[in-house]
Amino acid sequence: MSHGVVTVQEMHCVCSWFANWGPTQREEFFRDLLEKAVGVTADSLLANLDSLSVQDKAPSIFKCQMKLFGQWFEGWTEDDRNELLQRLEDIDANFVARFYDEVARINQQRH
Repeated sequence: MSHGVVTVQEMHCVCSWFANWGPTQREEFFRDLLEKAVGVTADSLLANLDSLSVQDKAPSIFKCQMKLFGQWFEGWTEDDRNELLQRLEDIDANFVARFYDEVARINQQRH
């Protein structure tokens, strides 16, 4: 499948960020990615409530990266999204395996 040049560049950015994120940032990305894949869950609502706060300072670089990821992800096709997961798997196979396991668990609970 051919991906647009811009989409490929966006994926490259996300993978570069992911490779440099620490465990806490990867966990937040995991929850965000999971929410995008399966919709809102009770756990994601609680996590979002915990992250709400009034801030007098500018957002962190990580928050800006997450915002950009969200905007890009919305514009990607299903094939693009699957390609991102394949690229992330090259960086951290356990992260992607855990993601697929969690998607399967949530989908099983819904049926």
